[in-house]
Amino acid sequence: GLNASDIISLLPTHPSLHLASVDEVGLRADRSEILTYLAVGAPGIKPWLRLKREHKTRRIDVVATDEGIGSYGTWQTRQAAYLRQGGRRGWSSIRAVAVDSASSVLTTERWPLYLRTESGWSLNTAVADEFRRATRQRHNRRAIFLPQPWVEMGVLDGSCYHRHVQQIARASSEAGFQFAVRPHPAENSARYEEWDVLAGSTPAELDPRVTSASVVIGATSTALVNLASIFAIPALRLVTPGMEHLEQGLSTGQASLLDAFVPEPVSYTHLRAHETVLDLVCRLLLEKKTHKLEYTNCRRSRTVYTNS
Repeated sequence: GLNASDIISLLPTHPSLHLASVDEVGLRADRSEILTYLAVGAPGIKPWLRLKREHKTRRIDVVATDEGIGSYGTWQTRQAAYLRQGGRRGWSSIRAVAVDSASSVLTTERWPLYLRTESGWSLNTAVADEFRRATRQRHNRRAIFLPQPWVEMGVLDGSCYHRHVQQIARASSEAGFQFAVRPHPAENSARYEEWDVLAGSTPAELDPRVTSASVVIGATSTALVNLASIFAIPALRLVTPGMEHLEQGLSTGQASLLDAFVPEPVSYTHLRAHETVLDLVCRLLLEKKTHKLEYTNCRRSRTVYTNS
């Protein structure tokens, strides 16, 4: 994933803007500077306390950006995510409540990608434009698969998951696309060596090789919904065999957000008579080819601290 230096490299530069990591030893801001703690997702309590010790009498503005669709869930969905990552139930519950509480108490301003209104969800144009600013789109014929680290997490058998990807790759080829895989940062990318692998340390939404795709394929994920909403890339939301329960585990907010920007999830239960799994994926990809998705200053200098 991204570390603090990666995040700093993506932020805008300005003579009056001093960017630094909260991990820098002995870092103190000048008293004339405005202090801002920029957090990806919920602000960390330990980094905030570290800043407060160095600037005891100073106000620290805390700006929180999205960490992904997890930002639109509840403490229960966060707890479930920690459990999938191998956490113990008691500790996962405590951690989920602590993170949720820190987000509510410490955050002074949120900079979300999605805004909820009375009529539904909409994109925060200012945030979406930052993603677009960082990438250049050159349309290609790729169908890019966005996997999840289910094998590394021990929840899926490696050989079964490989067969799943093989079927998607074959269907993509038969539908006239060039198949490629954008591995999750927590995955062993060698698993996909037989295909075109688009490895990278930055999020898929900031990779021009991905943002210029003809279609993106994957299970419910942050990357899938962001690519569909920000770049209007047709998305195929395909339920991974053995992980069907994840759709039922979404919060109401998460489910409505996904439904607003990507098609409903498709599982192998959608197979028509005499249709194989390969036929299903190929048919859905061909539909994507013919139907495009519709989507709806301060003058004082500022020091911004970031966490990872």
